[in-house]
Amino acid sequence: MAITTYSELQAALVDYMGDNAYTSSRAQTDIALAEARLNRELKSVRSSASLTGTLSSATIDVSAYSVISPVALYVTSYDEDDEIVFRPTGTMPFSDDDNYPLGYTLISNNDTIRFNCPLDEAYTFRFEYVGRFALSDAAPTNQLLTDHPDVYFAAALLWGAVKNQDGELAASYKALLDSFIFETRNYLAQAQRSTLVPDMALLAISSSRGFDIDRGE
Repeated sequence: MAITTYSELQAALVDYMGDNAYTSSRAQTDIALAEARLNRELKSVRSSASLTGTLSSATIDVSAYSVISPVALYVTSYDEDDEIVFRPTGTMPFSDDDNYPLGYTLISNNDTIRFNCPLDEAYTFRFEYVGRFALSDAAPTNQLLTDHPDVYFAAALLWGAVKNQDGELAASYKALLDSFIFETRNYLAQAQRSTLVPDMALLAISSSRGFDIDRGE
């Protein structure tokens, strides 16, 4: 069974536990508890979300994605993806006229994308970001689940054993998870060295030259 999405992870847990009392609802709880440890141990994960804007609106709600920092935002409505420039809050002028978006920022504790203008059509976007581990129906996958489903699976199974009061099995799952986390932490550290994430201080400096809405510069 492939484990690449939130629903597939739930199904795999239910199937593995082989217990009629172990439902998808319980699997969701175990995944959430597992992610609490993953957020402490691994800190963050790179993810991607497909978004759709609203005509005449300058914002998109991304509160479901637990965003820590943006990586990139692309308009995907056409044949070639078009990257939109990120600007730190307070450095980007806004226009009241509906238009094609040339810049964006994050507001409300990174829960909302705000463009430099209201959208002149309902564009589609691909938002790449670094976020906390928080799988949901709205955010069904992330890079850790894609690359290391064994980590997620072991972390959730540990809580299944704890709830079943099976101390010996829980100890085995914990040892396995500790090993997985150690290996994955090293892997992610190496991967993050090659991942360009916007430096807010540098962006603020570069933005001091201003932002031409008409030219996108």
